[in-house]
Amino acid sequence: MENQIRDYDLIVILNPDLGLETAKEELEKILKEFNVKINNLKILGRKELNYERKKYKNGIYIECNLSMDKNLASELIFQLNIHSNVLQYFLKNLQKK
Repeated sequence: MENQIRDYDLIVILNPDLGLETAKEELEKILKEFNVKINNLKILGRKELNYERKKYKNGIYIECNLSMDKNLASELIFQLNIHSNVLQYFLKNLQKK
């Protein structure tokens, strides 16, 4: 099977108890497991949530533009789902069909 690299936009809300830099390092550590090329990573800061997620009322928002093998996207989603410091995420494929 051929590796097909695609561009994705990822927004992650992380545990507010982490510091901003620690949250960034935590996300980078998760992404490195999947050989993700990070094109742009922007810390949007600590923001109040509209509703509680995992008993937290605010979270650290990080936006990331990345490139990765399309076959690894589902594995990344699984890892984000089970990671204790990830409150919520949104992964969008930027390639047009």
